[in-house]
Amino acid sequence: MKPGAIALAMTLTLPAVNAATLLYQSEHRHVMAQSADGAYRLTHWETSDPPPDTAGLSTLVETLAPLFPDRDTGKRLIAIPRLALEHNGKEVPLAGLAYADALSAKLSRDGSVMVIGAGANGSLDAWRWTRHGRKQRLLPETLARFSSVTALSADGKVVTGWYLPHGADAVPRGYLWRADTGFQALPAPLALPAGLSADGRTVFAATGTANRLGLLRQHRLVTLNGGNDATFYGEAFAISQDATRAAGYFHGGGESNYYRGWVWQAGQGYFNYAKAIHLSVDATNGSDAAWQNFRDDIIHLAGLNKLDTESSFVTGTALWSPGQPPRILASEGRPHWQAREADLAAWTEWDGQRRQVKLARGNEKQDADALGHAIAPVWNVTASANGETVLLNGESGSLVRRKERDIPLPKPLDSSNPTLSRSGRYLALPQAAGEANDVTWKDLDSDTTTSMGYCALLRGVRASVVLSDDAATLTVLGRESPGYCVFRTGIKEKS
Repeated sequence: MKPGAIALAMTLTLPAVNAATLLYQSEHRHVMAQSADGAYRLTHWETSDPPPDTAGLSTLVETLAPLFPDRDTGKRLIAIPRLALEHNGKEVPLAGLAYADALSAKLSRDGSVMVIGAGANGSLDAWRWTRHGRKQRLLPETLARFSSVTALSADGKVVTGWYLPHGADAVPRGYLWRADTGFQALPAPLALPAGLSADGRTVFAATGTANRLGLLRQHRLVTLNGGNDATFYGEAFAISQDATRAAGYFHGGGESNYYRGWVWQAGQGYFNYAKAIHLSVDATNGSDAAWQNFRDDIIHLAGLNKLDTESSFVTGTALWSPGQPPRILASEGRPHWQAREADLAAWTEWDGQRRQVKLARGNEKQDADALGHAIAPVWNVTASANGETVLLNGESGSLVRRKERDIPLPKPLDSSNPTLSRSGRYLALPQAAGEANDVTWKDLDSDTTTSMGYCALLRGVRASVVLSDDAATLTVLGRESPGYCVFRTGIKEKS
């Protein structure tokens, strides 16, 4: 902990468990999305074996991964056996899709519309489904080789996403789709959309242009790590401008007390001779010079230079409403999140040492470190839909900022995965991994803390929580493990 930082860890004494009512539970299903009113969930069945109908999925991953250098495409594209829409414990099967972009699934506020990027046999398309069974491909196959979804308006009538045009040199582009006007490509300098306001009028997007080589270079820069030797961790220091040669370091873990170099060549893999360049882990303690010399030696050995250490993949962030010019928030940065019902957005910027979170509320910009100075540096921020409550996670703990008050969050709560009611008054968080599976519930206005929503199906596993807009429905679900429980909280906020 840094000198002067406020220690936020404290002992939490919980009162009696709130009498939340268990409405429904499922042991073998994963939840992909929930409607904001808490009534509908998009789910798929758990399976230990690869389903027989995912032909082309591995090829699809290999094709798309170099085009999205900041995503782990291999984890994003998942099999979705027995996809279904669940309501009050009853499931309506949604047939014809074998796998999906895991983060693309969205439901309208009342669950009447579903969108998802999914496919079978090597395809991937943006789909829109109504509760009554109407299934619609959003982009024609003549326009897009592949497409997916990033956001959906509350009424289900506006969709944002990305598509890959046909052509050997094509790169992903962003689109806006409206039920009344159809497809529209995002205007320059917008690249890929990251968020959409609830009313569908404002798009939060990354800006910038890229070509195939630039994307491939960035992909290899963030994925090459030393191969099988990097059992603990590793990363790249530099990559040639043509993306065919790279250099970096790895740490093997276990009893190894050394960082060792690696050199990689396209078509040949990693060379063993680079391991001869090594640095004791102890030698780096308090010595930037030792680390810099180690880094320079590896880069020189690979025949690379300072220019090869710089990324050619530069993006910014902007807000855009159709019919108006984009409002640039940052010339260099990556979108983080957008408040659905407020003019509030966050992004990350690289300051040469670490990524910093920045926020913009209207035309006013602020550093997250200044907003959460007691726990700085801040590494993650989220907010309620109306933007009135902001939750910050940092090096020294977590806190909530609401109505000019700073409310520290005690451990062992998992504050990296919170859920807030639309108004921001109610906050629910799961216990940290290895703790009891009670969900901690805070009324931020009365500053009371209770425990509710114990899900026996998820005992001993990492859990997530999803709260409906009105705080009336709480869903507890496994992150990596199947199973979920749906509770009535006994609270209902006004719309």
